[in-house]
Amino acid sequence: MLERPIPAQTAARKTMLGVVAALATVMLWSGWIVGTRHGAVRLDLAAVSVLRFGIPALVFLPALLKTGLFPRGVPPLSLAVMVFGAGFGFFFTAAFGLRLAPAAEAGPLMPGTMPLFVALLAVVFAQERLGRRRGLGFLLIAAPLEALFWTMGAISAGGALAMAAAAHARRLRDP
Repeated sequence: MLERPIPAQTAARKTMLGVVAALATVMLWSGWIVGTRHGAVRLDLAAVSVLRFGIPALVFLPALLKTGLFPRGVPPLSLAVMVFGAGFGFFFTAAFGLRLAPAAEAGPLMPGTMPLFVALLAVVFAQERLGRRRGLGFLLIAAPLEALFWTMGAISAGGALAMAAAAHARRLRDP
């Protein structure tokens, strides 16, 4: 079956929607890093965690009351891994890392190390083979991160390691 060509107006609208979505993603992610760094340096981590988890909990309270606390069909162990690994674990490890390292280093480290940790988990736990192209791709991700580690001071590198660990905790949610 032949597909009809997309009118230019529809294609332009889809492209604009994609650009707006990409910009929103970058703004949210960078805003989270800068805001968490600011809060982690100036406030106690418990206070920052109340802001991070308390406000969204209040916003979603009506939906929570309607659907219940535990999602249907999710095994308790998976739920515990998501909450403590990808939720609290990610936040506290990232906030600790942001106390020690500047926000500019978190930008490439946290999202950049996520695919590396996913690959490591796949190799170790699922006995998956990376192959040449994927291995080269991961090397191309790791090389600039390694260069970033070499240019940091010891305290900053400790923060970077904590942020990399946070990226790993975040990936526990979706192995």
